[in-house]
Amino acid sequence: MQIINKTRVFAIAKKEFFHIIHDTRSLIIVFLLPLIQLIMFGYALNTEIKNINLGISDNAKTEQSRALIKRFLGSDLYHVYSISNNSDDIHHAFLQKKVNAVLLISHDMRNLQLIIDGSDPNSASIIKNYISQTLSSGQSIIPIDIRTQLLFNPELKSSYFFVPGLIALILVMISALLTSISITREKENGTLEQLLVSPLLPLEFILGKLLPYIFISMTIGFLILICGLLLFDVVFLGSAIAFTILSFVYVCTALSFGLMISTVSQTQMQAMLIALIFTMMPTLMLSGFMLPLESMPWLIRIISWIVPAKFYLKIARGLMIKGNNLTELLEPMLFLLGFTILLLSIAWNKFAKQMKELK
Repeated sequence: MQIINKTRVFAIAKKEFFHIIHDTRSLIIVFLLPLIQLIMFGYALNTEIKNINLGISDNAKTEQSRALIKRFLGSDLYHVYSISNNSDDIHHAFLQKKVNAVLLISHDMRNLQLIIDGSDPNSASIIKNYISQTLSSGQSIIPIDIRTQLLFNPELKSSYFFVPGLIALILVMISALLTSISITREKENGTLEQLLVSPLLPLEFILGKLLPYIFISMTIGFLILICGLLLFDVVFLGSAIAFTILSFVYVCTALSFGLMISTVSQTQMQAMLIALIFTMMPTLMLSGFMLPLESMPWLIRIISWIVPAKFYLKIARGLMIKGNNLTELLEPMLFLLGFTILLLSIAWNKFAKQMKELK
């Protein structure tokens, strides 16, 4: 068994690093693209509703009903309008989009009817929750004392949920994209054949290609985290050291996946397309980033176990929002380590076979 020569590994890493820093346009894209993605996704995926047009029909006109209406008037969340209880008027108000919801207060205050525009199910569900929460605040009309406590995200900010997911998405996309074109670039430039006359081992080449991109990806990761904390006012309750260690493992997984892609691709464009397809869609749909995995069919839930972002999401949300420690996040970390070893082994074996075929 041949021993890995550290000098040759660092020589490849140095060559790759200088190639990166001298490619100014690519370098700008690499650092600017994640920030643009963070800002666009961060604001576009915001599920919070800050302006609810609420029509209220007060048929009781009592001190108690006016006190109930004041709960909505005293909140910046609602724009309150007076509306008649005529069904045609209410229907036209919804058609003309003057209101998102209508609250009907009966003459005797025993019944409250809430009508919500259900054309957008997600918005309707959020509006229902907001109004229900406002109705249950203060002195309740119904003599039941209900006390609710929300852990980790008491203000129900969507940024607490999406920012860790954006970090997972952007890291896996950029990392896989960076390394996916590394070996294919050598193929296109014709420099891969030069390796045949050198004593360089396939594993030394793979590791040398990996090292500079680890540094760049980790830098991007911290840049995204800092921007996420500043732009979206997200808390970070966990350990920065734990975040660094676990993000390093995730970055190695994504970079190894990119290297594996580069060994089976013939051109840089082909490698980039494969990297984007197999990182963006699985991360968006099968990691729990946008859609809850619990509500998906059992077959989809099984497939989600091969999506690395699923495990990093547990890590990122656990560290940022819940303040988990390394021990509590051991399981997802071991899965990511397993992915890294598997993908790196595949990339190494495929590249070794390609070198033998060229000889």
